[in-house]
Amino acid sequence: MNDPLPITAAAVGTSLAPVRTPAAQNPALIYLAALASSSRRTMRGALDEMALLLTDGVCDHLTLPWTAVRFQHVQAVRAVLAEKNQPSTVNRKLAALRGTLH
Repeated sequence: MNDPLPITAAAVGTSLAPVRTPAAQNPALIYLAALASSSRRTMRGALDEMALLLTDGVCDHLTLPWTAVRFQHVQAVRAVLAEKNQPSTVNRKLAALRGTLH
């Protein structure tokens, strides 16, 4: 298997520096709150994984500036996830991302 692609914000040309967003305005927390309790842990883990990928380990689902995530970030995340996971897992993780960015 190939090494994962570099998908940090610098690699795609935009800054994704950590931010502290109030809980009532954090897209990830709003998305997670709408889920059944049985799904929250799984989807929170997916969001954390993508935040870590996008920021080279700097941000998690609480500190990633979700409103700054762009198409090129999503495409890069999709490529890395597809290399490491089964299609159903990729789809589940991307569903968490879609729900957060919606």
